Amino acid sequence: MLRHINLIFILLFLSLSSSASDSFSFYDEKESFLPVEEAFQFSLLTDKDESIINIEVNNARGYYTYKDKFKVAIKPCLLYTSDAADE
Repeated sequence: MLRHINLIFILLFLSLSSSASDSFSFYDEKESFLPVEEAFQFSLLTDKDESIINIEVNNARGYYTYKDKFKVAIKPCLLYTSDAADE
């Protein structure tokens, strides 16, 4: 008897879940995502010699940074210091 009741509940659940539309949700609010600039905030930190640059990533709550998806590229550029400008 108990087996039959369990089977009825399983079939009822499956029929309800298959007939649910895409807009159906158990939550009242829709998922919304933060803009990238708010979800992932970056800081560049240098050592006292400015020979090492550390990148600090601060994620908003519920957001994650995956190491295999994180890429850093440095574009070469010419730097002019005040000493070079005086010459």
